[in-house]
Amino acid sequence: MAKARITAVEAARRIHRANLEIAACRKALAAAVQPGRRSPHVFAGEWRRINAALERSRALLSKIPGVVGHGLGRRFKAGRETEERCLVVFVREKKTLAELKRERTRRVPKTIRSGSGRIPIDVVQMGPLRRQDGIESIGEPGSGRWGTIGALAFDLATRQRVAITAMHVTGKADLDVSAGDTALVMASPSDGPVVGQLVLGTTSGVDAAKVLLADSVQLVPPLSLKDARPISNDHGISVRLFGAASQLQRGVVQYLNVNLLINGESLINTLLVSIATTDGDSGAGLVDESGYLLGFLVGVSPLPGQEDLRVFTPALTALSTLNCSIT
Repeated sequence: MAKARITAVEAARRIHRANLEIAACRKALAAAVQPGRRSPHVFAGEWRRINAALERSRALLSKIPGVVGHGLGRRFKAGRETEERCLVVFVREKKTLAELKRERTRRVPKTIRSGSGRIPIDVVQMGPLRRQDGIESIGEPGSGRWGTIGALAFDLATRQRVAITAMHVTGKADLDVSAGDTALVMASPSDGPVVGQLVLGTTSGVDAAKVLLADSVQLVPPLSLKDARPISNDHGISVRLFGAASQLQRGVVQYLNVNLLINGESLINTLLVSIATTDGDSGAGLVDESGYLLGFLVGVSPLPGQEDLRVFTPALTALSTLNCSIT
């Protein structure tokens, strides 16, 4: 007996119910996982199996000459993305088998074992990481380096109001006032008022900084946030950000849980997103359609044919490192 076709109205109802269910699940995910957890990811189903294989293989993959990163994504064939989930290995330069043999260089394996089966590996060429500080929003006076306030948050120890941005906009690798470092004055280049003092930040593994806001400062974030949540089975979801230079931009999540070692710098568990940003957007917060914060913009690391690919440090990792929470 043939299955009855549903009407267009019923299909619309089901889509509506599914969207409500997705929003409710994202809320539950944010509530169930605290910023201090070890990993900023919670995967399920096939993504969980592939991620487990990825974590077991990272050390081995990192030893292969030319490899600059590894994460999760969908396989590309003939320049087009397929539905096949895979482990992704990023390299400085994609070479033919003949070139690898001539150079006596070990090749990236085509697959990797997982239980009784094997998981395919997609090899993708990645360009150098370029951070996107510029001439907008917030920075150290006189430095000529500026970024974007990605989110407002609360210091977990004092409940003081703070702003989160990218640490690299200061030109410094690390800063910790509690360890004896001097706080940096942060201001807005547009009209020059002092925003607050940068009291904690790092570019090691995660690129994030905490600015203790001045009492007189009243900031209204352009994108409202419900909370931060872990990154989950989020490949292909729609996301948005508001950069001080590029304003509102929308994009799509491309790669998950990517560890990068580019230009001698390490970034852990990053999210790679197809979205248009420009210099001055560094630190901008990446938000899903339900209003949950996923990450903060670090910069651009283009792939062939994907010049708009952007690197984001995970929100939960940044918040944990800075001892902050959104709510």
